[in-house]
Amino acid sequence: MSEKSAPTREPAKERVWQYEIERINRKSLLIPQKEHNIVLLTIRNPFYPITTSVLHKAAARFGDIKRIVIFKKKFLQAMIEFSDIKMAIQAKAGLHGQDIYSGCCSIKCEYARTEKLNVYKNDDTTWDYSVSSQGQVQKKPCGLLGDRPIIPNGAPFNAERESVPPQVPFPVYNDAHGYPPPRGMAPVDTQGFNQGFERYPQEVCTTSVVMVYGVDDNMNCQRLFNLLCVYGNVLKVKFLRSKNNTAMVQLGDPQAVDRCCQLLTGSRLFENLLTLAPSKQLHLVDTSSAIFDLNDGSPSFADFSSSRNHRFTSQKMAAMNRTQKPNKSLHYYNAPMEFAENDIQEICDNENLNIVQIKVFPPKDSKMKTSSGIIEFANTEEAIKALVLLNHLELEGRQMLKLCFSSTK
Repeated sequence: MSEKSAPTREPAKERVWQYEIERINRKSLLIPQKEHNIVLLTIRNPFYPITTSVLHKAAARFGDIKRIVIFKKKFLQAMIEFSDIKMAIQAKAGLHGQDIYSGCCSIKCEYARTEKLNVYKNDDTTWDYSVSSQGQVQKKPCGLLGDRPIIPNGAPFNAERESVPPQVPFPVYNDAHGYPPPRGMAPVDTQGFNQGFERYPQEVCTTSVVMVYGVDDNMNCQRLFNLLCVYGNVLKVKFLRSKNNTAMVQLGDPQAVDRCCQLLTGSRLFENLLTLAPSKQLHLVDTSSAIFDLNDGSPSFADFSSSRNHRFTSQKMAAMNRTQKPNKSLHYYNAPMEFAENDIQEICDNENLNIVQIKVFPPKDSKMKTSSGIIEFANTEEAIKALVLLNHLELEGRQMLKLCFSSTK
């Protein structure tokens, strides 16, 4: 089944939604709601991710926003707390019955009964704009690679990605102008919604869990860790019993999910085409009853939260990582000083890996305790296989060989 490239509305559901809007309008006339500085938004057909940033851009035109809380019951809902009632009145009138994006994300807006919103952390679902450490509103921390990539036309945000992998590599990252920008609500003035939504929002990935499709039977939790750890901290790995050749991986943050999807999708491993996509789950739940044995006898679930092999535990460490797209050359490091070309050749021969060239870097000074170099393979698929099989291999002296894709193509 091919992916949808644009949101569509089913006539029957559209009539139900319009009836609901009219019902609220009639109710407001018969039983006027008590005006309040907090509005409740019910969002229908959330084709695109709805985050605190998205709602802030949509509602900030009506006044000063203090807090936003997003939650889901039967529908996706959100509450926005304004500084005073007048702002909330304007927001209710301006948001009710409108679309955040053209043809989807329709808003039903009414006054909330809650007196005050309680926010304990600032993220994609809750945000307190009144909290500041030095008198200024807090800003979201910048990712290690800057803003998150833009995802063009693809599967709906709430699609069952866990059960049906994309038919084309997802996400495909390219220029944002490759698709028409969502237009959203018609602006009342020059400061309308369009000004903030000329493109699909950059903060599209709100989960730290990534789906990995096309996982070969030779793979296990440790090998998947070896592959993904070069793009982010791998916390948990889970193979799905109900879906062959599919795994879920919880990473350290959504930016790591973006990097994995962007750089690994379309790569081949053990002759299988890898496809990665953000999961609709925010966290990977450890259910011991669902654990089973993989082909090699290892468990289908592994928790790497306390692993010493994480490479993004601090900004300094993250800046040292070479987050490269897979290529035929691997950079190796943390090897013993006496680790020579014949040692590299031997461990690669043991895994039937086809090496083209080996370059051992000379030590920078006499104080160096480890060695490093470049291993060039016959092709990119062979290099990915080597990364999966040899990354974190324990060498003599209990030193662990570490690998990543080289910037030298």
